[in-house]
Amino acid sequence: MTTSISDIGADAVVATECPPDTAGRSVWADVGYILRLLAFHARRDAVLAILLWILVLGAGTVQSYLQLHFIRELADVTNGLVAGNRPAVVAALIGALSFIVLTAAHEAFSTIFSFTLRIRMRTALTNDLLGRWLGGRNFYHPSQEGQPDHPEQRIQEDIYNFCLNLLQLAPAIVGTITSFYLYSNQLWLLSSPLAIATPFGGQIVVPKGLYVCAVVIAVVATVCAHLIGRIYTRLDVVRLRVEAGFRHDLGQAREFAEQIVLGGGQAVEKARAHHDYDLIRRNWRPYT
Repeated sequence: MTTSISDIGADAVVATECPPDTAGRSVWADVGYILRLLAFHARRDAVLAILLWILVLGAGTVQSYLQLHFIRELADVTNGLVAGNRPAVVAALIGALSFIVLTAAHEAFSTIFSFTLRIRMRTALTNDLLGRWLGGRNFYHPSQEGQPDHPEQRIQEDIYNFCLNLLQLAPAIVGTITSFYLYSNQLWLLSSPLAIATPFGGQIVVPKGLYVCAVVIAVVATVCAHLIGRIYTRLDVVRLRVEAGFRHDLGQAREFAEQIVLGGGQAVEKARAHHDYDLIRRNWRPYT
């Protein structure tokens, strides 16, 4: 049997450990690593990888345009109702319905492109890691010191989560940039000067005040999300480790069921499993 997470000071892991996955890392180092993985996938799947990425990222831009035009049609509906212009209301409703249909079609195709890219990327990364781990005698190390913990989990779950999260975030980032450009134009036109009173009885007039406020709020929210995310990263890596240890020990109990029953070790295994789950629960408090 391999070493259980219960036997390697996992209590300290939950409380204080900063895993190498998170220690001393900056967001730009992570971005660089992601780009290297994308370059690897592009080399393995040259034609379809690039084509699918263009389609997936383009879907984020198209979605922003569809949303903006849909909002404009709804505004025309409201304006038509206020003015009592029935033909304008009908025309705007037909336009809004057409954008609903286009959005549904867009979602269907973007989902197909995203799922296709996900499985092709996962296949390329999985094949490479399986070859590196199971090739020759690489997967057998008498001493586990310095070796990745739970490599089976990293190959199965970590690659799955990487592909899932990347293909959710990348189109969202492109769509956000597009939305910023599109809505900035509208907000700039609608914004008027904003007078802010000062403690000394005067006032400061901010031109295009609504636009400036929106940008300031977005910047502050982004910085806060980044700072909170740095704390969350360590907790999430630890969560994955203790979850893997929990699954590992339960799997070991099933695999060595005969020896455990014959040796009367049920109570020990039950206590081990409860302790593993207690680690998950304790890590969940700061995680929450």
